[in-house]
Amino acid sequence: MMTYLQALIDCLIPAAGGALAALTLLLLVRLSLGRETGLRRMGLELTGLTYLFTLSGVTGFAGCLLAIPSYDGPRLINLLPLVTEPMVLMLLNFLLFLPLGVLLPLLFPGRRWSWQRALAAGFALSLLIETVQYFGGRAADIDDLMMNAAGAAFGYLLYLLGRALTDRALTGAFAARCAGAWMGAAAFFAGASFVCLR
Repeated sequence: MMTYLQALIDCLIPAAGGALAALTLLLLVRLSLGRETGLRRMGLELTGLTYLFTLSGVTGFAGCLLAIPSYDGPRLINLLPLVTEPMVLMLLNFLLFLPLGVLLPLLFPGRRWSWQRALAAGFALSLLIETVQYFGGRAADIDDLMMNAAGAAFGYLLYLLGRALTDRALTGAFAARCAGAWMGAAAFFAGASFVCLR
């Protein structure tokens, strides 16, 4: 577990630098187009870019992507869910994608987000990472894919909870969505726990 925490710490500094550079470029483009950006929006974009750069570093995405043209070693893939990966790694994969579920509705507020869409976004991003890892010399794992997607969906549920706690009046429809999303998450984790304990 310390190896993964150290990898996260080692990735944060270059990720923050890369995110600041990307944000600066984004701001220059916006200014050249005559668009203004508020501090809140810039903070959200900086947070999102830092997350993506950190995610790229922790998963080895950039290194694997660069290795694809020259890699000719064995390709490793695990398609048996919840069998080979230790629970600690599964938890870390889950936690790694939590911020994605929180950031998506904040960065793209005009879209109609739901836990299903956050799950799909987490699945798509994780599938991209696992595909690059497979072709770039690292193992691709179905557990990573499942836990990353679940983490993104649960992150969206945390976003809903935070929004509910900050809203003065919780409408009936919003409360029903929150309750449905939490019941779906509970069912997923109950099913995953049942499969793991068999």
